[in-house]
Amino acid sequence: MDTIILLKNKLEKGRQKVFDKSRTCLVEKCQNKAIGSHVLQREGILNNIADKTHHFYSINLRSIFDMKENDLFEIKKMGINDCYKFPGFCSHHDNEIFKLIETHPIDLSSPKSLQLFSYRTVCLEYRKREIYLELVKDKLNVYKEIFPKKYHYVDFRPAEIAIKDLTFYKKEFEADIRNNTNSKFDLTLIDLPFKKVCFSSTLSIYDKENQHTFEYDKYGAERTEPLAASILNYFPYNDKSYLIVASHKKYFEQ
Repeated sequence: MDTIILLKNKLEKGRQKVFDKSRTCLVEKCQNKAIGSHVLQREGILNNIADKTHHFYSINLRSIFDMKENDLFEIKKMGINDCYKFPGFCSHHDNEIFKLIETHPIDLSSPKSLQLFSYRTVCLEYRKREIYLELVKDKLNVYKEIFPKKYHYVDFRPAEIAIKDLTFYKKEFEADIRNNTNSKFDLTLIDLPFKKVCFSSTLSIYDKENQHTFEYDKYGAERTEPLAASILNYFPYNDKSYLIVASHKKYFEQ
């Protein structure tokens, strides 16, 4: 078999194994299997961007065989049951923790609702980074197997640092949720004109005036505190679209 074809076969097989891997619930000490949870509520939110056949367009990674340089993603029409999901929580905790924002109608005037949207997004990003790190490690192992006489190196630190930061934010949210408080984050709701678009993500922007956005200190050493991040949720609901922005009160973007 051609070496490049063999390489792609092994990379694709490894990638699917990582994506199909059974994962445990993100609630501490829970060993139950994580289900495929929708990132945003299906009935009240995702149905707003779906067509009559319950499909909508989503950005996804291409197959290894279809990837080209600077062309790693594809826009694909997918069913609402198969898309915008992640293996985050077991069925019990998914229902217990997020009941407030999974029950229609959603009270967006409640800080608790904004808190739960933001917490779930942090958990989504944590799991994505976890999966990404596994993918990179698998890719390195495949290259070592196919090209054993060559030297291969991958810097895992960026992904490991991101996981460390997201673990911090995850625990900070969990402390507030457990204590029924909102002491650690500023939560902002912005209403905007209705658009059939949604996303949930964390964003860090470098700002030379804000030391919390520096990846390294002035001596070039890795920072010990988490990188400032904005936790974003944007979605249509009823006749408007909404942007929820959460930022840590100590580690924030100005």
